[in-house]
Amino acid sequence: MSLYRVAQEALANAVKHSGCSRIDLRLTLDEPQFVTLSVADNGCGIADALVVKQDGRGVGMSAMRERMALIGGSISIRSGPGQGTVAVARAPISGPAKELA
Repeated sequence: MSLYRVAQEALANAVKHSGCSRIDLRLTLDEPQFVTLSVADNGCGIADALVVKQDGRGVGMSAMRERMALIGGSISIRSGPGQGTVAVARAPISGPAKELA
């Protein structure tokens, strides 16, 4: 469920803020125990992916980081003005899903 929420937030950010014409979403099985979600857009990019503004904007990125940390995962966000944005979340697989992998 955590990767689903991260995907939702990354897609919403791209649609709402980037002005992109393309979004690529990829879900891959890295190893038998990890899954990686990548969301990349070709939009305007952001100057600082770590900033949480006083007006509440930017909270979505912090929420993605917190969500991944809670499940023992990680997320990296690469971006720059005019360069688009790439969010890559990596999470451990546990329980029945791990058996399917």
